[in-house]
Amino acid sequence: MSLALRATPLAIGFLTSIAGVWLAAGSSIAAPAPSPFLRLTGAEPGDRFGVSVSAAGDVNGDGFPDVVVGAEWSDADAVNAGRAYVYFGGPGSDDVPDVTLQVPMVQARALTGYAVAIAGDLNGDGWKDIAVGSPVSQFMGRVFLYWGGPSLDAISDRTLSGLRSLEFFGAALAGIGDATGDGYDDLWVGAPRFVPVNASTTRVGRGYLFRGGPDADGVVDVTFEARPVGGITSELQFGTSVASAGDVNHDGF
Repeated sequence: MSLALRATPLAIGFLTSIAGVWLAAGSSIAAPAPSPFLRLTGAEPGDRFGVSVSAAGDVNGDGFPDVVVGAEWSDADAVNAGRAYVYFGGPGSDDVPDVTLQVPMVQARALTGYAVAIAGDLNGDGWKDIAVGSPVSQFMGRVFLYWGGPSLDAISDRTLSGLRSLEFFGAALAGIGDATGDGYDDLWVGAPRFVPVNASTTRVGRGYLFRGGPDADGVVDVTFEARPVGGITSELQFGTSVASAGDVNHDGF
């Protein structure tokens, strides 16, 4: 997996035979695409480094946008345990990870880094934070949060947990801004393999909203349910992907 950044920035991912992430200098969209000035490469073949990428947020407070990269099949800690890496932006940017994010409990095949997001200021301290999805961790899935700022380190500051075994909680992540109108940024988490209790359906999917703020407790605040599509209720996999859509209905939120 590779990725190039252009003006504003624009991020474009594409598959290659050798996993990596390409960073390119900004330019106008009308100009010829710039050549990558830096290539980030995974630590080992087959680790799917670059399967998820989040850019354009300043997580260490130095005034430059940074990049978070997931490698869901990394074997560095255990077989397919996965990893996520942070690369700081700025004039001295290089291809060496500045922070290798750690998780509270290493588990084989947890797929940590399946999804990553620079998720806005979730704890209300003025710095952008990082979310890393690990959809098979503890079999229910977990999301690890890392508070940004000059003191950013590799240790997770909060853990969000799935509600149902094998629901693939953390497969999709998005910082959605202040969706609840309380002045703090919020986080949306997808669980596309969720199945209701005693249901005959399979992999219906769900979405969860976690409110931000200094008093946020990591408990689900809003649950989003899938609606049948054309009478189909199975394999909807609602929550496979998510994006902040802005104020679509112009109500101020």
